[in-house]
Parts: sequence; structure tokens; C-alpha cells
Amino acid sequence: MGNMIRILLLFLVFNSASLIVAGQSKFIVKVSHDTISMDEALKVEFIIENLEGEFITPSFDGFTVASGPMTSSSFTMINGDVTQKKSVSYLLIPQDSGSLRVSPAKLVTGDKEYSTQSIDIFVLDRNSKYRRSTKGDKIIGKSISSPSTKRVLKRI
Repeated sequence: MGNMIRILLLFLVFNSASLIVAGQSKFIVKVSHDTISMDEALKVEFIIENLEGEFITPSFDGFTVASGPMTSSSFTMINGDVTQKKSVSYLLIPQDSGSLRVSPAKLVTGDKEYSTQSIDIFVLDRNSKYRRSTKGDKIIGKSISSPSTKRVLKRI
């Protein structure tokens, strides 16, 4: 009888861990800057948290892919909270100045399809001089827990 209780307890623990993972799913996109110059590279990172599926890369029209896809993954379990995270990153070089758009990426999981938001990137001419007054990544997603960092550009 004692073994049966242990088996039932283990079964409940593993099933509750999978419910925790399923309840906190995220698929977001993060960019290094929303305004860059023609001489700068843009880092675009797609973050998949607690989801499994086929990642479909967006078209990077108006950009040249300088590097990527670069992938990383992690698994953490803290006080019973399980998080599985995978990221896919690209370094992009703009082909022209003006307003460009990073199209949404897709993640197909069994019977569902998730997609990120598109992101508008403003590319300044090579002759424009500016400096950033804040640093950090801009995070775009519906289930993000921290606020985006606001960018302020100052002309010199």
C-alpha cells in the first residue's frame, strides 16, 4: 500500500510540473534598438518559453542577415516552478535608410499556431549623427512581465 501511495504522489508531482509549464507560455520578439543608422547591426531575438514546436523564420525584407540563426536553450526548476526557454537570434544589416519592418515569426505546435508582432525599425542615413541616451533592448509581446525600455534619441 505504501508503494502505491508513493507512485501516486510521483505521478501527481510530474503532472503538476507539466501544468505549470503549460500555464506560462510566451512567444515574444526582442530587438536591440528601434532606431539604428545604416552603419549599425540590429539584433533580433525570438524567445520561446514553455512551448514546443516548429519555428518558422520571418522574411527579413530590407535587411541582410549578417549572422544567424544563433540558438540557445535553458531549463530551470526553482521551488517547483519549471521554465523551458529557447531563443533564436539574428544580426541584421539594413540595406537602405527609412522605415523597415521585421515581419512576424511563427511557431507551429500541434494544432496551434503562434506568431510574434511585427516591429518597425527606423534606419537613419549614414550622414545623420545621433546618440542614444538610454541603452537596452525593446521587448515586444503580449505576455511580457517587464515594461519596455523607452528610447530617446538626441541629434548632435
